[in-house]
Amino acid sequence: MCTVSLFVFTLGFHGGHAVRRLARAREVGGVLVVTGKPVPRAVVNAFQEIAAFCDKASLPVPQLLEVPVDDGGAAVLSILERLRNWHSIVADIGGGLRAVVVSTLIALLMACKWAQVELHVSGEREDAAELRVQLNAVYNILTGIGQEKLRIVELLGLEGLDIGELSKALGKSERTVRVYAGELKRLGLVSEDKGKLFATSWGRVALSYQKA
Repeated sequence: MCTVSLFVFTLGFHGGHAVRRLARAREVGGVLVVTGKPVPRAVVNAFQEIAAFCDKASLPVPQLLEVPVDDGGAAVLSILERLRNWHSIVADIGGGLRAVVVSTLIALLMACKWAQVELHVSGEREDAAELRVQLNAVYNILTGIGQEKLRIVELLGLEGLDIGELSKALGKSERTVRVYAGELKRLGLVSEDKGKLFATSWGRVALSYQKA
């Protein structure tokens, strides 16, 4: 069963990144477009491009949110109000003013308290490289993932261990270790390949942060 998601975009003079994301999206429950105010005509045109695509694809009518570019707190509050009550959020902050992008990123990170947030940073060109981050991994690194789970990440390192090997190393039951490993995989801190678990780059970030 797919989860209905709110799709969030930061918008500048081009709306192509939003259209491309929505064209391959599933279970779109809402579309929020964030931009700075006052809104230039070129941004209005870009938003109309997104709105026209949503209408053609029978997607929800996109909502345009104008936020102040000189008051980060007020901008974050405005965005947070629109993110509440959503349990799944997909965001692409590849467009728009830097001030709007930063405010949106802060709001999305805070929304990880109650929602699963998938973050994308795409370029204006269709063939541009894209960064994808499960933002909840960052949130949990900052708020603490627990010493036992952190110990699992530390044990895995780059070599990889299976559930049985982890169980012996930790002195825990395989059932408990499997539950912990599942949570770590969901957060993007651990990956699995051919029955072996490995620490991801975000897992290593967690270790580095905890040692600081």
